Amino acid sequence: MSFDSIFQLNPWNNAMFYTIKAIEPNANNYSIAITYSDNSVITADFKELLEKGIMTILKNPDVFNQVQIGKKGRSIIWQEYDIDFCADSLRLKFYSAPEKDSTPATLYNFSI
Repeated sequence: MSFDSIFQLNPWNNAMFYTIKAIEPNANNYSIAITYSDNSVITADFKELLEKGIMTILKNPDVFNQVQIGKKGRSIIWQEYDIDFCADSLRLKFYSAPEKDSTPATLYNFSI
């Protein structure tokens, strides 16, 4: 089996890996606006997570606002506290695709 054929069998060879280019934390409501390299923007809401384990430290607005973009834009991090979230996971959890058409579909009756 050649290298090329092995590469073609790899399910990840066509995978899209998202990178973050900008973040804007909002400690008033514990959310972060995240802009990806394709200019998609999500708002990640962290309120529920702040009630659990190590995440409670982020309830402090000064700490919450210390969020940074991780290495190569592949995550957001609170480096001092060793907390990070993957760019792909955040996008999957918080991205809402725009609605294509909000008009109701027309129903057809094909019975004879």
